[in-house]
Amino acid sequence: MTNNERTPFVSQTLVYLISLPPSSLADPKSAIIASLHSNVLKYDPRVSGVLMSFKDISFAKDKCVGTILNEHSWLNFKVECTGTIFVPKVGIALTGTVNKCSSGHVGLLSYGFFNASVPESSLVKAGYTFEEGEEGDEGGEEGKWRKGENGDCIGVGSTVNLKVTKVHHLEGVVSLEGVLAS
Repeated sequence: MTNNERTPFVSQTLVYLISLPPSSLADPKSAIIASLHSNVLKYDPRVSGVLMSFKDISFAKDKCVGTILNEHSWLNFKVECTGTIFVPKVGIALTGTVNKCSSGHVGLLSYGFFNASVPESSLVKAGYTFEEGEEGDEGGEEGKWRKGENGDCIGVGSTVNLKVTKVHHLEGVVSLEGVLAS
């Protein structure tokens, strides 16, 4: 993956300071990998994004051994890796699959991982009106948004293009808000 303005994914070198208990010294590489795995799919403010994957793990050039800080028994290793990071920004275009369709918003899942929503105001501005669902309908009881009388329909399972207007992150979880994009 490359770093460009058309994709929210970037690849970059990351440096982590990882603290390991003495019991992990029998296999420090596995312990380092396990520690890195605990950061995957969580928002990290240091990179303004979500670590999706990592590869090419090595000890940082200036630190090839573990160090003990103060009087703690844990060993600290400075490691580098190449990470693929999801960096959502206001203005970027995304595609998602609708998983919630209510009168207040359309919820969707982008790239199979990230929640996004399009609020009612954006849908109405784009010419859509909400139709209540009925038991047994394809969309269940949730309903759907329809453009005009016989126009495009947005319901559960639909694919929607949106332009991100807000990025929220709390306790490692990212959610996005957007407006419909053509």
